[in-house]
Amino acid sequence: MYSKRILISGGCGFIGNHLVRHLVKNHPGWLIVNFDALTYAGVAENLKDIENEPNYRFEYGDVMDEFTLSAVFANYAITDVIHLAAESHVDRSVNSPMPFVFSNTVGTVYLLEAARQWWTHEGTFEGHKFYYFSTDEVFGAIHSGDEPFTETSGIVPNSPYSASKASADLFARAYHKTYGLPVIISHCCNAIGGYQFPEKLAPATIDRILNNESVVVYDEGLQSREWIYTDDVVDAAMTVFEKGIPGEAYNIGSGNECKNIDLVNMIIETLWMRKGIDRDEVRKRIKYVANARPGHDFRYAINADKIKAELGWQGAQNDITDCVEKTVDWYLENQEWVEKIKSGEYKTINDTYRY
Repeated sequence: MYSKRILISGGCGFIGNHLVRHLVKNHPGWLIVNFDALTYAGVAENLKDIENEPNYRFEYGDVMDEFTLSAVFANYAITDVIHLAAESHVDRSVNSPMPFVFSNTVGTVYLLEAARQWWTHEGTFEGHKFYYFSTDEVFGAIHSGDEPFTETSGIVPNSPYSASKASADLFARAYHKTYGLPVIISHCCNAIGGYQFPEKLAPATIDRILNNESVVVYDEGLQSREWIYTDDVVDAAMTVFEKGIPGEAYNIGSGNECKNIDLVNMIIETLWMRKGIDRDEVRKRIKYVANARPGHDFRYAINADKIKAELGWQGAQNDITDCVEKTVDWYLENQEWVEKIKSGEYKTINDTYRY
């Protein structure tokens, strides 16, 4: 009935739910199996709008559970994998690194092995793809004036989070080189948009401003990041999945580079335009926290020429102003979602999806 049966790990997360929704709505001939452990940042209700679509299935499970993984591969005869599941908050990794090692590194190996075993059982890797979604943070940090990261930049992670993702990168590459598993890797810059867990910079800043709280900025906010809107992430990821060559890696970037303090100020300006907040009063509430993140990377920037030249990706369609304004608008329109996250109500709802 379905020409593809795709397992997407972490489909209830920030990027995952946007990609799952796109696939379900735009590819009715593909079966989309969302495999998610519903850990603290996984929100089952993110996909409530599509959960009754005929080509969508939700399977509760952890990527480190080899028996459940094997059953899902067998039950659905999985043809492709898009691996997004990951612990992703750097601060949490600094405070407690082991969950990142287990989920991001060991979990990736379990999923690679499940794919290898099942597709070997079928007799060929032909017609299959294993797409591992990684991060630009595996490349470490660069200084002002340095050239952006390319696909051949060295893997030099500086946090437990980025080290766990870099380790998974190497295992994914090794599975391609050793076994011939058709692995494709992408490295994405910082994403921004709706459904991002409120601990991250943009949603945390929006929420603190709306609730008259201090706006927390690490150091002086001079760290620079490249930001890409979720719609552009999905567009790039689909390009990699459909056109990417096994054994290759592709950078996903936007060119929207700005300092953290500049992003915060853009959010303040947007909320002034949308809600009439007192900009000067909010800026007085910016709280600069020194040395809040050990080993804090100063700058990330991505060179996305390869995905454009070799796969025909047209590039990000949203500039930094679009990114901020669309993100602020989403959170203003979805305060009920934010309150469910903050109150923990979403965890009770998640429980109904676990069995």
